[in-house]
Amino acid sequence: MFDTPAADFEVIMKRVVAVLLLFGLIELALLVKAGEVFGTWFPIVAVVLSMAAGGQVIRHYGFQTVNRLRDVLRTGAAPAGPRPAGIAGVLAGILLILPGFLSDLAAVVLLIPMTRRIVASALGWRIGSTRVSARRQTSRGPVIEAEAVEIHGEMVAKQHICQPSPWRR
Repeated sequence: MFDTPAADFEVIMKRVVAVLLLFGLIELALLVKAGEVFGTWFPIVAVVLSMAAGGQVIRHYGFQTVNRLRDVLRTGAAPAGPRPAGIAGVLAGILLILPGFLSDLAAVVLLIPMTRRIVASALGWRIGSTRVSARRQTSRGPVIEAEAVEIHGEMVAKQHICQPSPWRR
């Protein structure tokens, strides 16, 4: 459809910018409408409380994700439990920090575990236990342990190569 990957990237970026602008306009319209219906202070207080809640959510899920990563690196075992929970939690915190009611609704959806699974499967995030990751690792084939030895000096074997190889230089 497109001639170059640069053209694909340009089209995708234009669409992303258009969606973000539309999202911002909808958020602004909702804030103005809430100000008309409930008064000026309600949207202001709602945005400030939402930002504070977003900071706390990022703090909680960020520390939780870092601690889980530290345990994985220390023990070498695959992480147990749903892995996208930390990512979804941090994303929900970022959405709560953004001013507006639509982003807050999306953040609440990401914070509910049942809907998080639905969103994760729709986005293609992998959710599973360690058994799934172990099954995925064994399907690649056998693991062969080897030791590399660097030989200085003359070549051990003669090079009788019919076709040039990019691996031999």
